Amino acid sequence: ANMSFVHLHTHSHYTFQRALGTPESIAKRAKEHWQSAIAMTDNGNMYGAFEFYEACRDVGIKPIIGVEFLLSKKWRSNRDKDNELFEIVLLAKNRDGYKNLIHLVTTSQIEWYVNGKPRIDFPLLEQYHENLIALSGSMYGEIAQMISTGKDEATICERIEYYRKIFGNENYFLEIEEHPDKSLQPHINDTIVKISKKYGYEYVATNNTYYVNPDDASVQDIMMSVSDGRSLDDPDRNTLTNGDYSIRSSREMEELFVYAPKAYENTEKIASMIDLELDVGGYKIPKFPLTQEQKMQYANFLSESEWSNSSKSEFWLQKLTEEEW
Repeated sequence: ANMSFVHLHTHSHYTFQRALGTPESIAKRAKEHWQSAIAMTDNGNMYGAFEFYEACRDVGIKPIIGVEFLLSKKWRSNRDKDNELFEIVLLAKNRDGYKNLIHLVTTSQIEWYVNGKPRIDFPLLEQYHENLIALSGSMYGEIAQMISTGKDEATICERIEYYRKIFGNENYFLEIEEHPDKSLQPHINDTIVKISKKYGYEYVATNNTYYVNPDDASVQDIMMSVSDGRSLDDPDRNTLTNGDYSIRSSREMEELFVYAPKAYENTEKIASMIDLELDVGGYKIPKFPLTQEQKMQYANFLSESEWSNSSKSEFWLQKLTEEEW
């Protein structure tokens, strides 16, 4: 394929204590690989989104802004311990999709921040699904978890159809990753490819990157073990050092997914579905238009006040602020 691969599941250092690499270094790496676009999908936040958008524009590639969310089977108002959390990756197709990501992130941070992990629930997903592309996530996604726990095909397909119904068939992709260091991954991939071909589901290849270059792996590993409070020689600790979680070249990705060329091609297909323009520069100050009654108040206020040069909106903002305090 002369098509470039597009990385759609990528973490920057804003995936705190888990990933390395600035938004700039991610954009530059994709450019060095002659890739036409790249996504940034940090864990539950969009702190790097604008920085990333500008960095991609600077090097001349297409920015894809997304978030890797934790999706809970329980609902937001529930404060109990969560035992079932699923990963899902959502990408903004355009500005409206970007706004929906902001709604999701904001709600998760404000209403449902548990043990340092913000999460969303299914009702939220149903509310803010428009103009988003969804990937089913890594081995921690719901579909992958169903496959690895041996659920039957009918049950798996039922859940796939649920997501397809929310996002639209053309916007929902089953995700496969070539990370054989995770023992369950090959079985997940085989099953996804098999049922996708059988039922006409869309599927896509990712590398779920946690650092930019292969030689960053050991630094990322030390950071992760420190944040998990584990010693480096603990055999049971979580580690990515047995695999390659860097931003790999298109050639490498093509070879890894030689058994599923469609999964490779769909990365560029997804990139072509995205058209995101954000306003750069300028002030984003909210306006407070005055009602008739407020205009009267304003007129009275000015007659008894010295600062007659102040603007109407400033007057009203000050008044609102004073009332709040």
